[in-house]
Amino acid sequence: MKKIALILGGGSGKRAGGPTPKQFQRIARKPLLYWCMKAFKDTDPDTDIWLVLPRDHMDDWMHMITSPSMTNTFAHRFVEGGMTRAESVRAGLTGIAAALREQGVDPAEALIMVHDAARPLLEPEMVRRGLAAVERGAIAVPALHCVNSLRELWGYDDHDLTRAGSKSVDRSRYVEVQTPQIAYFNDLRAAYAVARDLTRFTDDASLMEGAGMKVNLYHGSPENIKVTHPIDFEIAKTVLKARKM
Repeated sequence: MKKIALILGGGSGKRAGGPTPKQFQRIARKPLLYWCMKAFKDTDPDTDIWLVLPRDHMDDWMHMITSPSMTNTFAHRFVEGGMTRAESVRAGLTGIAAALREQGVDPAEALIMVHDAARPLLEPEMVRRGLAAVERGAIAVPALHCVNSLRELWGYDDHDLTRAGSKSVDRSRYVEVQTPQIAYFNDLRAAYAVARDLTRFTDDASLMEGAGMKVNLYHGSPENIKVTHPIDFEIAKTVLKARKM
């Protein structure tokens, strides 16, 4: 199977702060995008890397990867992202499909690993677990058991928790979902082709599930955090330091 990593870096990353989107900000002297690419290349050097980037920052990325500090970056292609995560994935699928045709590769013989650029602490062992899990269904999704107590909300208006009603729920019945979500390329493309309202789906698993396809879970990692707020950069730096990166 040909392996393709589609790394989604199309967001603005405003909650993370800083002058540039978080996917371009550096930890351990490298941007978040670099660490994502490294995880997939360390898993399999033959993996093709595709990045989805915001149009306004494509030139910034080109300047960054040609700087002296990025001389050992990985070969990759990139496409312009959409307004939403789902639109960005679909844009990536379109670009990859065209590239596979150029290479004479049968899309039925390709696996795609969709990963959020905001998760730079991905490790090869986790990717391998996902590759094994996708053999049992259409898409493999990393998940973690919830360690915090959960409450279900209603009347949730404009992110103001003080106005929401709530009730306790059994956390043992829920898991937190991560990326990479790994699927057979043709299955993921087919699910996007039949989806009528992409705004309904927050990830690829929910979209493929909506198309009647089987979702398999695999064990995620508590280190595979999503960098969202400024404090998350400090956590990520600490983890990379512990790994001697």
